[in-house]
Formats: sequence, C-alpha cells, structure tokens
Amino acid sequence: MNSLFKRIIVDTTERKKWIALFILLIFLPIILNIYFIHSRTIEVVKQEKIIVLKNVLKKTTETVELKLTGIINSVKEFTDDLAVGASISKYKTVAPNYQDKIDNHITQKLREVVENNFYIDDAFCYINDGRIYSAKGLLKFNQNMLMEGLKHKDSISSEIEEVLFNTYVECEKGVKEKKLILFRDISHIIPYDMRSDSDNELDNENEDNTVGYFFAYINQEKLIDLDSDGSTALVKDNKISIYNQNFTPIIGSSSIDINKDLITSFYKNDTNLKMKEVVIDDKKMVMGVSMIESIKWYLVSLVPLNSLIGSTQNGLRGILLVLGFVSTIVSIVIILQTLAFSKTIVQKEIIDYRLTLSEKVNDKLRIYKHDFMNHLQIIQGLLEMNYQERAVQYLRNVVKEGTNITKEFEIGVPELEVILNMIITEARKENIKVEVETTKLTDELPVTINELIKIVINLTNNAMFALINSEEENKLLKIKINYYLGNYIFEVFNNTPIIPESIRQKIFNKGFSTKGTRGNGLGLYIIKKILSKYEGTVDLIVNEEGNNFIVTIPDSKELYTIEG
Repeated sequence: MNSLFKRIIVDTTERKKWIALFILLIFLPIILNIYFIHSRTIEVVKQEKIIVLKNVLKKTTETVELKLTGIINSVKEFTDDLAVGASISKYKTVAPNYQDKIDNHITQKLREVVENNFYIDDAFCYINDGRIYSAKGLLKFNQNMLMEGLKHKDSISSEIEEVLFNTYVECEKGVKEKKLILFRDISHIIPYDMRSDSDNELDNENEDNTVGYFFAYINQEKLIDLDSDGSTALVKDNKISIYNQNFTPIIGSSSIDINKDLITSFYKNDTNLKMKEVVIDDKKMVMGVSMIESIKWYLVSLVPLNSLIGSTQNGLRGILLVLGFVSTIVSIVIILQTLAFSKTIVQKEIIDYRLTLSEKVNDKLRIYKHDFMNHLQIIQGLLEMNYQERAVQYLRNVVKEGTNITKEFEIGVPELEVILNMIITEARKENIKVEVETTKLTDELPVTINELIKIVINLTNNAMFALINSEEENKLLKIKINYYLGNYIFEVFNNTPIIPESIRQKIFNKGFSTKGTRGNGLGLYIIKKILSKYEGTVDLIVNEEGNNFIVTIPDSKELYTIEG
C-alpha cells in the first residue's frame, strides 16, 4: 500500500489516472441518480396527465350524451305526436281551409322544436306527397338529403330510430356547407277499431306507416363546445373527435388518420372507457376511446405525448443542469484540493502527513456524497409533488446547510407539511411514536396559512411538552387532518399524562398554564381567538386512552352554499 501511494505521488501519469478514477467515483452516482430522477418524474407526470385525460374523456362523453339525448327527445316529441301524424295522413281528405290550418300547425310545431332546443338551428320535414315544411328556412331541402338519410338508416341497427350524418346542404344565398343532420321517420298508426275506409286505403299505399321524414340541422359547434366548462382546457392540445358506427369522422375530425382497427382495438374485451399510448403517423400519441351509448358512436380523444410531458421535461432539464453544475463545481474544488496536497509531499514525513490529510479529505468526500444524495432525494420529492419553483430555490441554496425533509404524506399545503415533518422528526428523537392520518386539502382554505400554522404549532407543542415530560414508557402522538361534511378538522392526541378533570375547563383561559415557569398560558387562548374569526371551535375530549384536542373550522364556501 505504501509503495502504491509513493508511486502515485512521484508519477504524474499515475496520479492523473487515479484522479480520473476519483472523478468517476464522484460523478457516476450523481449521473445515475439524475437519470433516475428524470425518468421517474417524467413517468409519474405522464401517468397523472393520462388520468386527467381519462377524466376529461369521461366528462366529455357524459356531456355529449346528455346533449344528444335532449336533441333526440325534442325530435321524438314532434315525430311521435299523434296529431302531427294524423294531420299529415288526412291532409288530402280535408277541405283547403283545413289544409291551411294543418300547414300552420305543422310549421308552428317545427318552430317549437327549434326554439326549445339550444343545439338545433333549423328543422323541416318532407312529406311523402312532396310537401316540405320548414321552421326557419335556413336550409333548402334536396332529394340527396332524403337518400342519404335512408341509406344511413339501412346501415345501422334497427334498434336505433335516429340517424345522424354529415352532408352538403344549400344554405342562405345559395352557399353550400357541410352540416350535421338528424334524420327520423314520421309515422302514423291508427288502431283498427278507429279506422275508416280511407285510412285503410292510406295504409295499403304506405305499408310501413311512414308518412314523412323529419330533418334537424344540429349546430355541431355548440354540440362540441366542451371548453365552455373547462373540461378540455385542462389538457393542452386535446383533440376531441366523434366517429359514427361505420368509423367515419362526423364531428371535430382531425387531419390525423384514425382507422377502424385502431378504434376497435380498444374494445376487444369490454366497452369501458380506454386510454393508452399509440403511434400514429410516426408520432407518439395518447389516445382514448369512449362509446356514446345512445347512438353507439365513438368519442375519441387524441393528445400528442410531447404535449403532456414537454413542459415538464424542459423544466426538469433546467433543474438537473443546475444540479450538474453545482456538482461539477464542488467536484472541481475537491480535485484542486487533492492536487494541492499531492504537490506538497516530497519527503517521508510529509508523506505521513499527506496520508493523514487524505483520510480527512475522504471523510469530507463521504459527507459531500451523502449530502448530495440527500439533496437529490429532496429535489425528487419536490418535483413529484409539482413544486418546481421550490426545487429551483432549493438548488440555489444547495451549498448551504439544509434540512432533509422526507415527505411521508401529502396535505397540499407545503408549509403545513414542513411543520409536521419537523414535529415528527423531533418526536422520534424523543422516542415518541407518531401516527399521522391526513387528507389532501385544497388551496382555498377558510383560514390563512399563518393562522393555521399557529393553531397546529400550539396544539402539537403542548402535546410534545406533555409527552417529553411524562414518565410513561410508551408515548404516542397522533395527528389527524380531515375534511368532513363541510368542515376542516384538525386533531392532536397524546396518550399521557391524562389531563385532570379539575383543570380541563381552565386550560382555555388566558394566562393559565400547566408548564409552570416554562409556559405563558397563551397557546390555547390564541387558538380560540383565531377560531372566533372563522366561527370555528376547539374541543377537548379526555378518556382512559389520552387527551384529544379537536379543532373544527367550517368551510366558508360550503356554509355559503347551505345558507344560500
């Protein structure tokens, strides 16, 4: 071993080899950890975004289903109206003045369909004898519309009476536009015991009882206006399309070719909503397919994978570059120190001194390496919890002494999470068992963060003081944070010592303290004063198991909703 050290000191080439190996030993764990952080963070973000996409697709499907159901019900109300069917079938058998009344009645009914449904812009019906009725006259009927409606009807299940299809229609000023049309038969069936000879003759002429056809012009922009409630705005570049039973794009079709096999691959085993990664036109996409049950159509969501994780990748890349830069600077400092030590050694006495210093440097390197691992774990946790700005701030201060906080729970309030971690760390040092049960809170708390921290700190400090000074061997601290029936509930429990019944009411008074000269008696008083502003309460429940302080703060939004 001594000869190796001598050779390293004397031989410059040998020294450079060992320095290179030394650098590799420092950087290899850092590089591997950076790669792990990057890969895991991207995967976590991607899965979370896919969950959001799936929820958006589910909500979108329900919305479109509800809209189409309303449209279909409006149309059925007209086509199933016995008076309308009877008026159409009896039209030729009545006098001209009654025919005028029939014309007005049918036209008025058509207008009611349009006026009562937000998504129908115009409606008209074609009668078998060639008559045409229109609600607003926005569209001009042509025979191709009838032929397309009948063709689409023949191609779908007989269980579905409504047909939706796209076709070019002549609109106002002779302009032809592609419109979404809902098509439905108008039938008239007269019970046999109420029939006349003329009715039997009409039935012989039209054996399927169809007296005409109803056409509704649906405003597809309104139908797929899904951003109005923020549903698709949650995910950037989310393209929503609707495909019919023949897998033909009907609404919101994109330039990307989605074939039948790709859609049907989502439904090999069941018809539940599906979301998975696919490759289309050599591009990685996240695709979801959901069925619109009322008409057996497919709602397709398509998002480029880069849109889901692109911003996260860019932000993470910048953070990791900063981390790499800091690691490089520290490593250079260490290398320069090592070179400086190696150049000063020329004699045996200095060699001994050099070895002593090397041991100290190695200890320092182990500390640095340990610190870097801790820093990486903290940064990883912050990134996974989407605290990117905090991660950047931590990196700026990485050379300073920090605290290694391991997040064992997710509350949604970073300040509260840090406080609880500090309490847990302190309790464990005192051999106090800690149980934490939390739920994730929203950003819109009814109390300010500073005041909430005051409440939690005062409750936990009291419990910690009692436990630390207790002579019991088994010590337990429980912290619960919950949201129940419109109330935020914060509980702090310590199992020992039991608060005597004689002072349970006094402890809430200003100036009363069980800590003697080490307390000022203001903790619980401050809590009560804060809670009074928010109509909150603090209660003490004592039993043989221990002392449980319960703080209840009503949610102002829920309170407003109930009282409103």
